[in-house]
Amino acid sequence: MLSSVCHSHADLSGPGDIRPSALHIIADQKISGALYDKTIVITGYTSGIGIETARALYATDATLCLTVRDKAKGQAVVQDISAAVKIAAGSSFFP
Repeated sequence: MLSSVCHSHADLSGPGDIRPSALHIIADQKISGALYDKTIVITGYTSGIGIETARALYATDATLCLTVRDKAKGQAVVQDISAAVKIAAGSSFFP
């Protein structure tokens, strides 16, 4: 199931190696656009694992409800993700 990921990461060399991102996993599992009928809540989406999770789940066409303490930072992240991720027309954010 994750053999393409396991094979390409058999010899990790630290910073700069090609470890998979959440977006790679979405692509490998062929679920881009597959969650169009789902709504997902993500808290703390402006950094770390939250931003990577939001980026990956945005590619699935799920509706994302995002919570954030800093509205300006949240809006900047939403713009970054929506500009960077190739998505189907149905994806939407509710920050």
